[in-house]
Amino acid sequence: MSTIEVRADQDAYTGELILEGFGLDLGGWHEEGLGHFSLDGDKMIIDAREGGYSAFYKRELPADMLVRYSVRSLEPYQQNNFNLISHCTPPKPGWPIVELGRYPGYRVFDNYIVTFVGDWEKGDWGKDVGKGRVRLRRNPGFELNREQYPGSICGADYEIVYAVKDGRMHYYINGKKMDQWQDPHPLKGGFFAFRTFCTVAEYRDPLFVALA
Repeated sequence: MSTIEVRADQDAYTGELILEGFGLDLGGWHEEGLGHFSLDGDKMIIDAREGGYSAFYKRELPADMLVRYSVRSLEPYQQNNFNLISHCTPPKPGWPIVELGRYPGYRVFDNYIVTFVGDWEKGDWGKDVGKGRVRLRRNPGFELNREQYPGSICGADYEIVYAVKDGRMHYYINGKKMDQWQDPHPLKGGFFAFRTFCTVAEYRDPLFVALA
């Protein structure tokens, strides 16, 4: 493995490179939920227009980790949901982690969830009107720790950097730190996933790093 430095806002992170790019196929990934992924050149296309969906990297990441990637929504534009799951330690080995990728299923065991969504209108997906936002959550318990506005915009390009070091979560969008939170009881390492809902999205240039 090679050593790499990643800068985001005023912060710099150093560690050992785990993954760079999607490679020639998606054999290192597992999908669960109402959708499917495909490889278009060097891009992962996730079509989850029918509901909730998770694309898990099959190798566990350490507790101190960083992920960087770019993402944008594709037509038909819907909820613009660019969530992620990290430090996921399922109660039993093997795939799927949660049958059909049902969102409530991830709430009952250890993981972090970062929500980055756009606005939605009353009645969309059976929900009341809502504003786009960024949320930092800890499971089990679906504990909401931080919430920031605004949310995502249809068709916009986003570079996401997500780092966890010594139990502190850091989340950056397009080079700006949006939020951070210190977990008083940090989770150990686990699986990482791109999580989405009613969204078609293009993911590019994934970079996974084990932080020093």
